[in-house]
Amino acid sequence: MELCRGSLSEEIISESLYQTFINKGYPSHSLNKNYCVKFSYNSAFTYDIKFPLIVKTDIPLLITYYDASCGGIGSTVRPLLAMARIVFEPRPIYALLTNLLDFILIDVASGKATKGDETIIPDFSRLLQEKQSHSQNFNEEIEKKIIALHFSFG
Repeated sequence: MELCRGSLSEEIISESLYQTFINKGYPSHSLNKNYCVKFSYNSAFTYDIKFPLIVKTDIPLLITYYDASCGGIGSTVRPLLAMARIVFEPRPIYALLTNLLDFILIDVASGKATKGDETIIPDFSRLLQEKQSHSQNFNEEIEKKIIALHFSFG
């Protein structure tokens, strides 16, 4: 079944992800639903980027992003990687892209993406042990352009 934009409410998406993470053993206090970030590019474009669920302690560890997948969720991997690298400071360790059926886990430092089902979500204890990368092995201006293009044409 292929989903299309607008087929599910933001509340259903965030609640579904919340329950998935609770079932994986994540503590409820680390889960933040319906997280919104403003992104501006060249003072000409401003976007509200909505993340259905963010896993954080005192810093963001994992962000989630929903794509309704009419064109396949794989097409949103690169824009989500750019969002994780630019709009969060410090950067999260992982970004998780989903249509609630399929999941793609992206390592934010390397950009490596792993496809699968909800079993690819790392355990909370493992996530806490991983180190965030503070190196910047990307071009910030290119990442910003990718985000702007995604929201302008995506």
